[in-house]
Amino acid sequence: MYQAKGSIHLPNKQKNIVLILHHFAVIMVQLSSPWPHEGQQQRQQQQIESAIRHKLETSGEIDRIHHRLHANLTECGWRNILQESAKEAIRRKGLQPITLDSLVAELVPVGRATIPGEVKVKLVEHLKSQCFRDG
Repeated sequence: MYQAKGSIHLPNKQKNIVLILHHFAVIMVQLSSPWPHEGQQQRQQQQIESAIRHKLETSGEIDRIHHRLHANLTECGWRNILQESAKEAIRRKGLQPITLDSLVAELVPVGRATIPGEVKVKLVEHLKSQCFRDG
């Protein structure tokens, strides 16, 4: 089995949702205030992100979202695409040493670019429904 050199702190499953929450908060701020001052916009984004994260964590919804996202990405073949991309990246390196950091750096853009739009839409719609449910 191939052992990658180097170390990287891989995020836990909740951190996978943080980037999505950030983008969602940016959208919410842009919708709520058409011309906010830059500093004000940043504070609003942080407040919205914090509120959303708190609500999702306390309700246990963040685990359900992660499970749903994992299932959707597996179902649409995204994981297989990413696995093949990883194998190809390792083959291209040949006998040259490869680190986990360099492999991750090469695969992150591929992973982000190949997530199907319908998976993103489903996730955002689910986040919206959870954020606006029960106030």
